Amino acid sequence: MDEKVMAFATLKAAQDAADWAYWSMLGTWLSAIATFLAACVALWAIKGWREHEEALELREFRIKGYYYVISLMRAPEINKKSLSELEFLAVQQTFNTLNEFYLTTVKMHSYDTREKASVIYNKIADIQNEYIDGKITSGEAEEKVADIRLKEPLFGIAKG
Repeated sequence: MDEKVMAFATLKAAQDAADWAYWSMLGTWLSAIATFLAACVALWAIKGWREHEEALELREFRIKGYYYVISLMRAPEINKKSLSELEFLAVQQTFNTLNEFYLTTVKMHSYDTREKASVIYNKIADIQNEYIDGKITSGEAEEKVADIRLKEPLFGIAKG
């Protein structure tokens, strides 16, 4: 083989290698851009998921608060030692619904929301204790809880 032909073949091989390197670099850049865009979409999706989950948590919190008010409506007016079986079950239902309300509070993901919900739960638990101790009637307890529901923004029905 002639020296010029070998030099030309070597030059051609080097040029082909440079072309492959260029296209590989371009592919790598396109891959990096696509990965970056996928990461941005994933972050956007996670943000949306978090907002959706918080909305579901608040909805459950509000529903359980409403169920607690309903259980107070069905409870005997005065909690006393001599309750019939049905009246006792109605008082027990106030405990059960308050417990469900508590569980919605502790399951919240956001620390700030959970803290606000815990304060509300404690206020309502104090009202429950007053009712159980016979200090207030179920109607008074219902009014106090309704007042909390109207004033606390977490319930979504607060005025102003």
